[in-house]
Amino acid sequence: MVYDACRVRMIEIGESVQHLSPELLANAPATPWREIVRLRDRLVLVHFAGTWWRIEAGYVYSM
Repeated sequence: MVYDACRVRMIEIGESVQHLSPELLANAPATPWREIVRLRDRLVLVHFAGTWWRIEAGYVYSM
């Protein structure tokens, strides 16, 4: 249950990032915005594909 709760929160963060204005994103150039959105996409695909992923130190690995 903890895994699922964390996964859902990360999906929500990634979804929110997609709706931020370009000006706001430019104010934090060191933040990996694209990777956050890509992680969201992968987590959503995991739910539908039934594939599990392991997240470590900012990297996503297929299991």
